[in-house]
Amino acid sequence: PKCSAAPAYSSGDTNADSKLQLCETWVYTCSHTVTQAEMDAGGNLSNTVTVDSTESVPATSTKNIPVTQSPAINVVKASTTASVTAAGQVVPYTFTVTNTGNVTLTGITVADPKCNSAPAYVSGDANSDSKLQLAETWVYGCNHTVTQVEVDAGGNLSNMVTADSVESAPATSTLNIPVTQSPAIH
Repeated sequence: PKCSAAPAYSSGDTNADSKLQLCETWVYTCSHTVTQAEMDAGGNLSNTVTVDSTESVPATSTKNIPVTQSPAINVVKASTTASVTAAGQVVPYTFTVTNTGNVTLTGITVADPKCNSAPAYVSGDANSDSKLQLAETWVYGCNHTVTQVEVDAGGNLSNMVTADSVESAPATSTLNIPVTQSPAIH
């Protein structure tokens, strides 16, 4: 049942009489294309073949091939803001989340301590099933309002976003935006 097409005779009928003699070993082959559902299920790719003849009772053989799951998530943080110049400046962040493993991911979360509120899903769930498939790219966004403390500290406005799923280990991305200080005395 796992063959993409009926098993095809390959070799073994040494005298070409289409009869399986005691001294012959016939070989049949077929291929199976692994589905995403089978990858997501994990465990074993299990298949039972049945062989029969006019004279015999059917015989079966089962083969179990382990399914190796490699769940992985990736996130890239970006902003259209090139530099921070003043307290109260609103910095928009965009988080691009992709599935870089071989199984569908569920329970996607995106967290960033610099967001004014939790990152909001924007787009990417093409089939609206709330599962991050390998071919999908999900986008989240949030804003951060720069504080005077951050401006006074100078350096970079730096923070890290974390994306996670039920199946994968978390992934992070850090973005540094330079803080431009303009001290003036009047």
